[in-house]
Amino acid sequence: MKRSRWAGWGLAALLGAAAWGGWTLWRAHGELALSRGRVDAAARLAVERTRVAPPELGFEVIPATPQYSDGAVFAGDLWLVGAAGVFRYGSGGELSRAWLVGRDLPPAPATRAAAGLDPKTQKQALFVATAGAGLLVFDERGGVEQVLPAEPELRNLSDLLPRAGGEVILGARHGGVASYSGGGLRRLDEELDEPAVTALAGDEGDLWVGTLDQGLLRWTGGRLERWGTAELLPDRQILSLASADGAVFAGTPTGVAELRDGAVSRILADGFFAQALLADQDRLALGSLDEGVAEIPLAAGRRPSGSAAGPDGAVRLLRFGSALLAVTPQGVQSREPGGDWTPLIEPPAAALTARNITALHAAGDGRLWVGYFDRGLDILAPGGSVEHHESDRIFCVNRIVEDREADRVAVATANGLTFFAPSGQPKETLTRDDGLISDAVSDVVVRPGGLAVATAAGVTFLEPGGPRSLYAFQGLVNNHVYALAARGPLLLAGTLGGLSLIQGGAVRAGYTTANSALRHNWINAVVEFRGDWYVGTYGAGVARLSDAGAWTLFPDMDQVEINPGALAVGADKLYAGTLDRGLLVYEPAMERWRSVTQGLPSLNVTALEAAEGTLWIGTENGLVKLAEEALSWP
Repeated sequence: MKRSRWAGWGLAALLGAAAWGGWTLWRAHGELALSRGRVDAAARLAVERTRVAPPELGFEVIPATPQYSDGAVFAGDLWLVGAAGVFRYGSGGELSRAWLVGRDLPPAPATRAAAGLDPKTQKQALFVATAGAGLLVFDERGGVEQVLPAEPELRNLSDLLPRAGGEVILGARHGGVASYSGGGLRRLDEELDEPAVTALAGDEGDLWVGTLDQGLLRWTGGRLERWGTAELLPDRQILSLASADGAVFAGTPTGVAELRDGAVSRILADGFFAQALLADQDRLALGSLDEGVAEIPLAAGRRPSGSAAGPDGAVRLLRFGSALLAVTPQGVQSREPGGDWTPLIEPPAAALTARNITALHAAGDGRLWVGYFDRGLDILAPGGSVEHHESDRIFCVNRIVEDREADRVAVATANGLTFFAPSGQPKETLTRDDGLISDAVSDVVVRPGGLAVATAAGVTFLEPGGPRSLYAFQGLVNNHVYALAARGPLLLAGTLGGLSLIQGGAVRAGYTTANSALRHNWINAVVEFRGDWYVGTYGAGVARLSDAGAWTLFPDMDQVEINPGALAVGADKLYAGTLDRGLLVYEPAMERWRSVTQGLPSLNVTALEAAEGTLWIGTENGLVKLAEEALSWP
């Protein structure tokens, strides 16, 4: 009886201990899960997903070269993406639909595209990375949603990688790597937060990350591995990635590295600028900047011969049915097995030669002069014809001004001042050899007796008696002059170091942050509007200066960068182009600036021209126009 009682007490004690142990383990497991949940929550990033709606304002897009940057096969069609937007083509190369940046999509160029499983709908979708607007998600019918991270760095995407489970890896140009899934957006590893990502590849077990200057990274099993030139990569800059049959291929400016079993096994195509790769089980296709498209049998692994065919500049190689496609900024070429390369998609008709616009001028004859950052200038006739001018002198255009008294058009460039006949034919170019104080001309203004020319070394006056110059030794606040504005004999010069007032050939006053209410010395634009001077700065927005020397500062102008020359006077409003805030519209009756971003092809507004009730808006990604009356708010 006692033995039975002791056995019962022992069993009770044992069960109690087991219960206590189980409760302890359960509590520990709960705390561990809670801790993991807190860590996961801390790693999650704010993100907003919304349907893309058309802009309220009716901007008209002036067609320009689309500058394709990638292509993908989705819903049986070929989709091309680029600076102009997203374009859907059928198997025969026919365009079925286009979504233009600004008109149909947020104001940012499209950079990469790939098809995969949408974590929200669990249906197949096309994912499009953008340079500033985050991720776009297209369904089969063409509906578009935007996934916009709160972190600005994660909005500027250079590549993306959909995974089978409904996760999309995002590579940012300057913000590392993040993952978008049904749980939102999260970081993978703190060591992947900062690399400048150029390319992504991998499967569910491995993630390969190509970087701008840190070589090749591999994230697997919660740890990070690195390869650089010390690990036998041809270069630390990775241009492209591809994977097949257990191997990863890393394209660089000086060749392709093949990695197997965690090490570089060999270098393929030594010296080849491999900016696009496509790997099959037994063959590697390479697209180069200027060496065409080459194919290497992986069994041989030798450098492709100089007879490589196909287009130069391929940014993406992909399979579309049985054909190999090469996507270039200008279009798409196709090659069937054993066949020759043939054009599949030609770029759509375009009025403009380039997209990065730096100067605009609406001439009195109705033609529009468009200056580019690196492609000279176009002259657009009202009927749609285009006349292009580009040379070693007419290259980087900063300003276009019509000098009606002298019957000429002055074009300020980084390589001198070129005069055109009103008909559009270049007549002569002035440089330092002809009396300019510098070849780098940023602005020009017509004034009584001639022209004033802003340069990187001071102001040159072109007058009947010959050229003469004014610079810091004679009182200019800074030699680097960005902008000029004139009223009669009075000339205002905006410089890197402040604003100078010039009259009678001498500097009469200078305004800087040290002696005035000016909040930033770097002056990019100056115009006269309703009797006052409006001064655009790089860092403090727009300020107003009266003839009496009184400054007016506007609220909400902190850290606003006005672009060079990007101030324009309209019929009853003033317009300012900013680096990243879109278009600013000033309504004098309300003493208020309004911001316009929807409908623009880029938030970087680089040139403005208002004429005959029309506002022309040039950006780093194209040109649009709008009736000024559309910018009137109640």
